[in-house]
Amino acid sequence: MFSRSLCLSMLLFSSAIAAPPQPEDPKLRPVTPTPGHFPDHPDAWMNIHRAMLEMTKANQGPCDILLIGDSITYGWGNSWDKNPARQEWQAAFGKVRMLNFGIGGDKTQNVLWRLQNGEGDGIQPRVVLLAIGVNNVWDWSVPAPAVAQGVKACVEELRKKFPAAKILVVPPIPQQEMPDAPNRKRTDEIRGEIVKLKLGAMPAVSVLVIEGQFLGPDGRIDKAIMPDLLHPNGAGYRIYAEALKPEIEKLLK
Repeated sequence: MFSRSLCLSMLLFSSAIAAPPQPEDPKLRPVTPTPGHFPDHPDAWMNIHRAMLEMTKANQGPCDILLIGDSITYGWGNSWDKNPARQEWQAAFGKVRMLNFGIGGDKTQNVLWRLQNGEGDGIQPRVVLLAIGVNNVWDWSVPAPAVAQGVKACVEELRKKFPAAKILVVPPIPQQEMPDAPNRKRTDEIRGEIVKLKLGAMPAVSVLVIEGQFLGPDGRIDKAIMPDLLHPNGAGYRIYAEALKPEIEKLLK
């Protein structure tokens, strides 16, 4: 989902950089700020972070919406690779000024590290949309409540960094075709733990669960909207945008 030309130019300089250390206690991983890491291209994540810092410098001052999260967030466009916002976003939100700080593969701990290391500094968003946690699903040693705490830590960091902004939290959307698939059940559990935290009780924070919109009557996910059963395609992003639109319009008012 990255821009091919820019991504390749970054990866040409890959070197044998070791993965950043993480806490031995799995429960601490989601709340411990940690840089990301692509094992096959060891310095690519940090190069993307540097591109995010350049994007930050080029966009000082007010903006309407700042997105931060993982590859599903990145897929909205208008990110570090300078691809425009995808048409589904533009159709839903028109000329609303959006900046996208999504990085593929990011977990809660990676977003925390980025927020504490310059990304977004000096930008003044009216709304911040946080969608993170889906990549924590695959670290099965981490309990679902610990992942939820990682999302909460991101919200707290965002409130410190952007005190005038309204924060919209979107817990992980469903994945895998069948309701009883292991990653679907774990994603559902993590989403449930995030809801239990009642983050919407915090000042200027709201939570929007987007789940059933992606599911058929039998609970299946259709590959026509999510071909890899994880990332939405154009039709899937249209569903996502329609679910976001009422809440974002309300927050922007």
